[in-house]
Amino acid sequence: MPILSLSLMASLKVSLSRPTSTPWPDATQGENVFTFNLNGVDLTVWNKDYIAQFTLAGGASQTVDFTNITSLLYETGVVFAKTHTIGVQVDLVDPAHTNASVTMKPGASNPLQWFFTSATEGMKFLDGQSMLFSDAPTGVGFTVDGAHKTLTFNNPGTDSIVVTVVVIGG
Repeated sequence: MPILSLSLMASLKVSLSRPTSTPWPDATQGENVFTFNLNGVDLTVWNKDYIAQFTLAGGASQTVDFTNITSLLYETGVVFAKTHTIGVQVDLVDPAHTNASVTMKPGASNPLQWFFTSATEGMKFLDGQSMLFSDAPTGVGFTVDGAHKTLTFNNPGTDSIVVTVVVIGG
């Protein structure tokens, strides 16, 4: 089942002010705005999604193979040829148990290097942290094939953590 609509918008707005402080007068700066959106994504090309939420116990890992996905509509064996956008969010299962984090990196077997500079580089997330990475709305994406297809999420701590992952591809 193809994606029928896709919307992603992010905005970061910052303003600064300084009260009078001899020898400087009152000052304000801003409003500075950074915006990002995916308007114009071709849904005939970027028509597959992987959306999952899983709990990683302490010491556990989970590998996602983008050549064998089950969609939210329970379609099995969905195969990505390319990836376009990824969002990741992590949250502790129990805020009182804080010995947990998540490292996302290309899989040990058939690593999907995607935006990483090497097949062994990773990105660490602590409780409440998130990230969003996307190709340009008209970009060509990142190739998924038999040799480049897996991402691994690992919790090196002793407590459980929840990982939410959203990937758009084609």
